[in-house]
Amino acid sequence: MFVKCGKMEKMEVAREFFEEMEFKDVVVWNIMISGYALKGDLNRALKYFKGMELAGVQPDRVTWNSIISGYSQKGQFKEASNFFFKMRDLTEFKPNVVSWTVLITGN
Repeated sequence: MFVKCGKMEKMEVAREFFEEMEFKDVVVWNIMISGYALKGDLNRALKYFKGMELAGVQPDRVTWNSIISGYSQKGQFKEASNFFFKMRDLTEFKPNVVSWTVLITGN
């Protein structure tokens, strides 16, 4: 989708498509969350994370790893760790090698 194009303007196009979609599954939500997290806009990534839950779509490991990665990339390791431990303690998705990698390196 437009998220991987490397420009924040493309996120606006992706957002417009997102808003027009009737059915939004976990993959569609993850595209928006990971796109904003990759661009360093964690406020919007978290807004979509919360919106996903409110819409009744369960975040998966990709969702959690995207938020953890976003925090790590910005050097916000306390927040990254908090999400890491929430995933570990509150969900069925236990951290895997990707979770550990994004926590440590942000990538």
